[in-house]
Amino acid sequence: MVGYLLGDMLRYATASAVMLAVGLLIGFRPAGGVVGVIFVDPKTMPGWLQVFVNNSPVTHLTTAVRGLMAGEWPASAIAWSLGWAALLVLVLGPVTMRLYNRK
Repeated sequence: MVGYLLGDMLRYATASAVMLAVGLLIGFRPAGGVVGVIFVDPKTMPGWLQVFVNNSPVTHLTTAVRGLMAGEWPASAIAWSLGWAALLVLVLGPVTMRLYNRK
């Protein structure tokens, strides 16, 4: 299982690097430097997409990381991130182990 996870990490890292390289080749120039490439502020998205994004666990994690990198302590975003992580582990952990043990 660890091999599969490491393989996925390599595949996604490669895909991200290719997307970034293509973006740079076609003229994308991030105004925020390296940090500007990693995160997009949900306020810049269309309204219908903001509804989905504002309720996503990834958004809470991104907000927490962005705040911590800025020297702040975003307690609410950190709590939401930890809560989502615990919920996902509690729900998907037993399902994954059950499916894994069947094989």
